[in-house]
Amino acid sequence: MVLSKQLWKQHELALKVLIILNLIDACATIGWVESELAYEANPLMAHLLSISPSLFLFYKILLVNLGIALLWIYRERAFARLVTIPVVAIYVAIDVYHLVNIIAVYI
Repeated sequence: MVLSKQLWKQHELALKVLIILNLIDACATIGWVESELAYEANPLMAHLLSISPSLFLFYKILLVNLGIALLWIYRERAFARLVTIPVVAIYVAIDVYHLVNIIAVYI
């Protein structure tokens, strides 16, 4: 199936937004954990964060970007486009959660 130019651009934009949302989540997570106001729920990422925030950030960016690369490689498959929607929605929810808590704690 050949995607229309508009759908192609929308999927590309969603993946770019996902990169930004992941960076926001990673930075907020480091801030919360370093300030001891929260903990990382993912055991692997918690271990990496306990070693070094830079290591955590590197692997978080690497792993999410590998997933994004797969979604881009298989962009012509409906599944890749459909799975992008809930992934972006989940990251939006996580980042809104971070923002609400930043406002509650610091403002």
